[in-house]
Order: sequence, then structure tokens, then C-alpha cells
Amino acid sequence: MGNENEIKDLEPVEDGTSIFLPEAIQDPDGKPPEYSLNNEFARAKRNRNYGFYLLVAGFMVALIVGTLMLAQLIQERFNREEVAITAFEDMRLIEILDKARRLESELEQARTRMNDTRGTMNDELARAKDEETKAAIQAKYRARLKNQRQEVAAIQQKLDTHDVRLQENIKKAEALVSNYQKLHNIEMEKQRRYYENRIAETVLKYNPHFTERDLRRILGEKSPALEKGVPKFNEFKKELTSDARYTESEFIEMRRMQSDQMAVIGRMNRIPYVNSVAPTLDKIEYFARELTGRYERMWSGLADSVKVKSAQLNHFRYAFDYLARTEPESGYIVDPRDTDAIFVHLRAVHAVKDGTTAMVFREDDEYVGRIQFYAAGAGVLARVVEIQEGRKIQPFDRILIKVRQE
Repeated sequence: MGNENEIKDLEPVEDGTSIFLPEAIQDPDGKPPEYSLNNEFARAKRNRNYGFYLLVAGFMVALIVGTLMLAQLIQERFNREEVAITAFEDMRLIEILDKARRLESELEQARTRMNDTRGTMNDELARAKDEETKAAIQAKYRARLKNQRQEVAAIQQKLDTHDVRLQENIKKAEALVSNYQKLHNIEMEKQRRYYENRIAETVLKYNPHFTERDLRRILGEKSPALEKGVPKFNEFKKELTSDARYTESEFIEMRRMQSDQMAVIGRMNRIPYVNSVAPTLDKIEYFARELTGRYERMWSGLADSVKVKSAQLNHFRYAFDYLARTEPESGYIVDPRDTDAIFVHLRAVHAVKDGTTAMVFREDDEYVGRIQFYAAGAGVLARVVEIQEGRKIQPFDRILIKVRQE
């Protein structure tokens, strides 16, 4: 309590008043000073050492924080591993703390008992009438105070020794927490690398780098920017039905498919693809639009050309029909250059069956040869069956269909 050594020597010297009652020498006629037990306890309380209490409190805070950190680390390991706590069991921190509190309590009680003994002795000395009585009082309490001082010193020594052990266990706890923190960091680093690799593999799986030479060439070629509104769609032309045998309903279905294709490509381009996928989608859109535009120009031009050629053919057909009506012939040779596919013009095509034969004349009495009709994609064609020696089938030769087949 800071006042253990207030009474250092209780052995009587000379008259015994120079130690306990120094005022009696200076003022023999005055009254001895009053001894207040309350004042002594207040003085002892002011001299109390709070450092130890702060140390214990700091250790408790550090222990609680360390325990919370350790619990968090264990939780972050996803409860997949069992953490060995034998090291904590060896330290027996709770037991050490309990013993520290118990020793502190015992030390406080021993000091209180010693102070109570001193206070009682001082009260009796203050009431003593003579030196003989005071000497008896001192002798009465001497042994008791000695034992109490020894008890306080022994408890203090135990507490000091216990503090050393406590510090060692604190260092062990800090080292253990540090080891688990390092283990946690290593585990987290492994997890980070694992998931980064998985992410990279997933990205490459759906966003690969194309290594083929042709694909790299295609993606490396810069595509010109398409103008707004490209491709430009043309309206349906009736020549497609009459000459190409392509109905308007089929044309409308094709237009719908083209529109759907553009919608799908546009939606795919909104996804933030990387590596080779993004430029591939750009190329697909460019090719789709460019090919559609070129196809539109091609079929529209072909339809216009078919329209012109159909008009010309109608003119030639009219002329042949007129000639066949004015001359009583079955038909005329049109193009005999391919002897196996001779183009002919017949006045009554429906009367000709596959395999029908006919004679060919240049004049009314100039026989050229004989041909046989057959059906083909271009209409009714003929092949040479017989040819007169020294003669050759020519355009505008007359055709005479025999009444019966040979």
C-alpha cells in the first residue's frame, strides 16, 4: 500500500518517545497529536499503485481481441478444417487469469489486515499513559506485523512470478494467432489463384483466341463501314413467279428470316465479348449485311433482265406462231447446233408426246433427216435420229410430224 515501512524499528531506544512522540520533546506541555485512522487509510489509498490493474485490464482486452480474431479466422476457413487447440489448452489462459485475480485479492486482503493491525496499535499507543505501557503495546504487535509483512511480501513475489508466466503465455497466444493468420493468408492466396485460373479458363472457353491462319486473316482485314439503312431491300417482282417459279409467300418468308437474322446478330453484339469473339461477331454482321445487299442487287437485276428477255422471246414466239399459222407446218427448227438438244418451235406442243418422231424438210420436197422429241426442263427438245447424207439440219427447216410412231 506504500506505507509498509512506516514503522521500521519497534525496539525501544533511550526514553522511547523520540520515535513515536517527537512532539513531546519540542512541546512537553502540549497535547499529543490526534491519530486519525480514517486519514491514514485515505493516505494509503492515495499511494495505491494502479499500474498492475492497468496491466491486467490491458491483457484482458488483448485476450478478448485475440480470441475474436481467431474465431473470425476459423470461420473464414469455411468450417472445412478442424483447428487444433492443444496449444491453447497447454497455456491454460483462463486458469492463469483466475489465479492472477485470486492472488491480487489475497494481496489486497493481506495489506488490509496489516494496515488494520497498524491502525489498532497506533490507537493503543495514543491512549497509553506512560512509556512502559507503550513498550508493552509495541512488543504485543511486533511479531504480528512482522508476520503480516512477510505474508504480503510472499504474495507479492507469487504475483510477480505469475506475471512473468502470464507474459510468456501472452507471447505464445500472439505467436499462435500470427501463425493462424499466416496460414489463413496462404490459404486465401491459394483460393485466389485457383479462382483466377478458373475464371481465365471460363473466359477462354467462351471467348477463345482464334489461331487458324484463315480466321486470323479474315478478322485482321478491316471492314468498311456500312451506311445506315444497308442493306436496301427491294420490293417483290412478279417475274419471280412467272420465270423463277418463286412465289410471293416464299419471298415474304425470306424477308422475315433476314429480319430475324439481323435481330439475333444485333442482340449478340450487345454482349461484351472479348478476345476473338467480339471481332468475329462484327465480321458476321458485316458479311450478313453485305451479302444480303449484294444478293438484293443481283436478284433484282436478274428479274429486270428476265423481264426484258421475256419480252424479246414473246416477240420471237409471236413471229413463229404467225409463220406456223400461215404455213401448214407442224413446226420449225430454231437452234440445231447441239444435235442431241435441238430447240424447236411447234404449233401444237400438247400434241407431241415423249418419243414422237418427225421428218425435217428444207423445201417441200427436200428431205433433210428425222428427229425425235423428248421433254426437258427448257420445254420440248429433239435429238437427231437420222440425217440425209451430205445434208445438215439448219434453222427454219420445216418439221412434219408423222401420224404414228415408228
